[in-house]
Amino acid sequence: MNRQELQNIGFDAQVETSVHQDAGEAYWYQLEHELKICDLGEGYCLLYYEVRNGLGGMHPVNYMLCKDNGTVVKQITDADGNFLDFPGIVHGEWERDVEGEFSQCVRFVADVYPFENGRAKFKWMYQPDGFYFCDDSGFGAEDDVEIWLCSYLDKNGDFVQPFEHIR
Repeated sequence: MNRQELQNIGFDAQVETSVHQDAGEAYWYQLEHELKICDLGEGYCLLYYEVRNGLGGMHPVNYMLCKDNGTVVKQITDADGNFLDFPGIVHGEWERDVEGEFSQCVRFVADVYPFENGRAKFKWMYQPDGFYFCDDSGFGAEDDVEIWLCSYLDKNGDFVQPFEHIR
């Protein structure tokens, strides 16, 4: 898919300007949202932006399943990483380790694997371990347990089962 085809379906470089305080002085910086293309095979790809998550890392937003010819099949998440058609979760003991209220939002990393037998594995880090939040010296670490959830997308962009905990 070339740049013009991406622009035709609404994907283009976006620049966001922010103001931050540092030692009492305000300064401006630009944060570029980086467009990613994930080849899913079988004539499909996944487009998304990688943006700052406000917690020291990056996260994917605006997941969109497309055919390689540029045809948009379905948008999977919105500009904040919220699932648009969340399939639910398989409840279990892993929920005891969730910090705070459960959210249907990709706030950390996610991996989507190529289609096999018409299904693409969607693996989502729901919660990182507590070292995600610490600085280089280890200060600020928390007791959080890393939690990964997994489901599968079909070629219509629909999840075929609820997300389940994986180890």
